[in-house]
Order: sequence, then structure tokens, then C-alpha cells
Amino acid sequence: MANQASNYLNGGVVPRRLSNQHPNVVPYQDFATAEGNILVALGNDHPFRDLCRLIGRDDLGTDPQFADSAGRSMKRDLLVAGLSETLSGLRSADLLARMERVKLRGGPVNRVDRILADSQVSARRLIRTLHRDDGTPVQVLGFPVQLSKTPATYPARHRAWDRIRGEPHKKRWPSTMPTGRCS
Repeated sequence: MANQASNYLNGGVVPRRLSNQHPNVVPYQDFATAEGNILVALGNDHPFRDLCRLIGRDDLGTDPQFADSAGRSMKRDLLVAGLSETLSGLRSADLLARMERVKLRGGPVNRVDRILADSQVSARRLIRTLHRDDGTPVQVLGFPVQLSKTPATYPARHRAWDRIRGEPHKKRWPSTMPTGRCS
């Protein structure tokens, strides 16, 4: 939003919807591949040309209309169409491995099940189990920041659970909220 607001406040440019595209940097977005989606995040001219060389599209990397960031931004639709055509025939894992070897920024676009199965989610204990008053376990995402002196605490009960169970919320929660059992 900061870029979109700045573009409007300083240039009078009313932003159009760009989905996952960056408003000022091209290519900086997700692309469909042969069996998934990846994010390509290239912030300047040299990495752009490196990507074009890597995927066999030197024609895009040497095209004068895409020579600099301003040109790529102005001709976004044409450039993205050319990249999309090529990337759609490549496998995500292969392309990302090749990009990593030459230090081009990008990564997979993961589904929620894959994200939650990631080893870092487990290592940081980001999936927590709380228990309702009746003992029913409810899994929630934990607080991602791990603070040693002031660790996150989790409520024993949640207002939404009252609504789901049909119990009206009686009063505001006390300022000192009890912590629930967490496993």
C-alpha cells in the first residue's frame, strides 16, 4: 500500500488492481509453472537479464523497451505475457533450484497444508492446542515472535467459542486474562 499511496500522492496516479504484482517493480509477482506457482522477485536490471538468460529468453533481456525498470513497468503487460508463456512450461522445483544457484530471488507459492507442515512451523511451535472449558482441543496458530522474557500467552477461552456454542457473551473480559492449558 505504501507504494500505491506514494504513486498517487506524488504523481497523481490512481492505482489499478495488480493482484500479487508489485506496483513499481517488474517482474515482482507470482507466475504459473507447469505444476504450480512461484514468486519471482527481481528488483533491478541485472537480475532481470539474468533470469531471461536462465530461462532462454535473451530476447526479453536484451529488448530495449525492457532495458530498465521504468521500461519494464510501462510495458508490464507485454513483458509479463512473455515471461508467463515461458515459465508455464517449466517445473517449479527445477526453476527455483536454478534461480537459487545464480542468486535470483524467488520461491514457491505454497498451499496452507504445505506451509503448516514446514519444519520451521514445528521448530517454532507455531501450532498450538488450546482446550475449551469442556476439554475439547482446538488448534490455533501461535504468536510467531518468540520472546524469551515475555513469551506469548494464550487465553483459556475465546469469545468466538461462546458464540459458536450459543452462549451469549456476558461481560467484557477482565484485564488480567487467565491463560489456558497449552500443549
